[in-house]
Amino acid sequence: MSSSEMKQVGSETEHETIDIDQTMIDQLEPTAASPQKPVRGESLFAKDTVSINMPQSDQELRRRTTAGSQKSHEQSKRDYEDMEIYWEDIRYSVMTGSGKNKKELPILKGDAGRAQPGQLVAIMGGSGAGKTTLLNVLAGRVPTGDPTGTILANGKVRDRRKWKRIVGYVEQEDLLYENLTVRETLETAALLRLPSKLYSRKEKLAKVDQVMEQLGISHVADSKIGSSATGGISGGQKKRVSIGIELVTDPGTMFLDEPTTGLDAATANNICDMLKKLARKNGKTIIMTIHMPRETILDMIDKVALMSKGQMVWFGPAKEALAHFERLGHKCPPQTNPADFFLDLIQVDTRDENSQTTAEKLIEEWEKVEEEYIKPIDNDLRETANKQQDALTSKQGRAQIADNWSGDEGKWATSWFSEFSVLLKRNFQQQWRNIPIIIAAFAQQIILCLLIGFVFFRITRDQAGVQNRQGVLFFICINQTFSFLMPIITVFPLERRIIVRERASGSYRTSAAYLAKAVSQFPLACITSFVFAAPVYWLIGLNPSFIRWLLFQIITQCLVFAAQGLGMLIGSSVPNVQMAQVFGPLIVVMFIIFGGNFANQDSIPAVLRWIQWLSLIRYTYGAYMQNEFNGLELDCGSSSGESSGASAGRGCTPLGDDVVKAFGLNSPSVGLCILILLALGLAFHVLAALILRKTTRMRMRVI
Repeated sequence: MSSSEMKQVGSETEHETIDIDQTMIDQLEPTAASPQKPVRGESLFAKDTVSINMPQSDQELRRRTTAGSQKSHEQSKRDYEDMEIYWEDIRYSVMTGSGKNKKELPILKGDAGRAQPGQLVAIMGGSGAGKTTLLNVLAGRVPTGDPTGTILANGKVRDRRKWKRIVGYVEQEDLLYENLTVRETLETAALLRLPSKLYSRKEKLAKVDQVMEQLGISHVADSKIGSSATGGISGGQKKRVSIGIELVTDPGTMFLDEPTTGLDAATANNICDMLKKLARKNGKTIIMTIHMPRETILDMIDKVALMSKGQMVWFGPAKEALAHFERLGHKCPPQTNPADFFLDLIQVDTRDENSQTTAEKLIEEWEKVEEEYIKPIDNDLRETANKQQDALTSKQGRAQIADNWSGDEGKWATSWFSEFSVLLKRNFQQQWRNIPIIIAAFAQQIILCLLIGFVFFRITRDQAGVQNRQGVLFFICINQTFSFLMPIITVFPLERRIIVRERASGSYRTSAAYLAKAVSQFPLACITSFVFAAPVYWLIGLNPSFIRWLLFQIITQCLVFAAQGLGMLIGSSVPNVQMAQVFGPLIVVMFIIFGGNFANQDSIPAVLRWIQWLSLIRYTYGAYMQNEFNGLELDCGSSSGESSGASAGRGCTPLGDDVVKAFGLNSPSVGLCILILLALGLAFHVLAALILRKTTRMRMRVI
């Protein structure tokens, strides 16, 4: 392409869709040098202006043209390749207080703005100014309430289901699986989110390599994410990985909530420089919130939105903001970072009347010049948008809005089985690489096995042995329940936060995620439980029959299955780990009380008797007791027999069957107890999956 043709492409209007084949881009770019970095034209310390000179070729190269090129699936026409987002009169309120003190608290009060392809837009303001709320409204992720106003993407009202799949949202906190490598983390995102209709597995993995190269993290591709306790990649690299998870789908628009939080100045600068290049070279629309940027970061921002008390006081280039405020009598002092000056000026201190008066004056002055910087929506377009918003109230109208967006973004990217297999592999990698936890799990079971085995070593068949058998079997029920319930309720609420993020982007179905989690955790639990139950049976000296030993192992595994289901149910229901640690033991203790050892089942009041039918410990203990005592002949010749029999309330009993009847555990049978344990475990899992689906649903309020 000649230079004259380049100029012709660059002079096209911003609303035309122009594509350039990737081969043409490669030919136009310098081969020996990497893309130029933004160059500051003037020093912020020297003058009260901000000037940014960006390479013009980047803006030209971001446009793609279909003329003379054969489209591949990556170059196919999509509505969101170049996304222009316009918002106008955005208002949002939340309800505070309760009863008579309940009132509506306005957060956003009629904000407007525009973000165009190739631009990096930053929303700034003090704490409580509403910057994160505005970002979430634009992204369609408000947790409560109903925002109002007009938001158009390429001149169209957005479809809720498709919108979440065609944009990227990077949260402030980097929620990642610490035992996965950088490559594995991004590959999981690519395999789940890139449509299988358009991408083969090989192409998805190639996309991951491309994204890592783009983000500058190829050198740590095989390093584990890690944590503060175990080490791993740096904070800046984790942020790049979080961005990469969204970038693998090549979204036209990206939203980032304070991407520089917790990073040092140099790392924060590198992250913003990377975002700037993504915007300019790839034609992406990037909107982020940022708190205290250094001056070099401010240089990279195309448009800054300054907010105070939920309203705009400026939207446009930072250099023009300095001139605007200077006209109002607020000049940026020499040797001062303009970002610090902005925040000092717009931050409202409720204890200072002058601060509030200044903020109100700035809001009033901005309203006078707003239309000079933010062109109002065309009347015809606004009327069309209003009709489309009204249509969203009906099912037919929502279907029509969805049809306005091309592509298959409203459907799942891959099949249910593919989702399950990818998630199952990720869960196995996360679990089996946690070596300290695995060692601790085996050590716990081995130590308990030895402790119980030698405390109750080779118990006799006299009446003292009856008491020992009853006690050790009940203790095994309690031990196995807590051993496999507590690890789940202390970890699953944390992993659920990742599920919330991934579901918000439409990565997979909840059923696939839950089943993959449930299946992945059972093998380790099964093995560690067997390490305990297999030898402890012979150490204690229970019924010396291989069939009885095998039945003991089956009962134990059924208990583990039910306990894990209960743990998943609790972990899915409570909001955090602290609540799980309260309710988990409480529920288990309740099941212990009705487990058949502390209270005779026949003597429990009818109003509370129903609880025993939900107690997994009751069925396990009943099965254990029947498996051990049925057909067992006891010795009544011991001097301790009478005391032992008396303690059981029945005197000396020569038959083990009578002991089981004395505790009211002779029904249901062993086989039925096993089936009920399996049914309880299955019911816990199904209920947990349904609750997880509800508690991880991100509220998508798209206007």
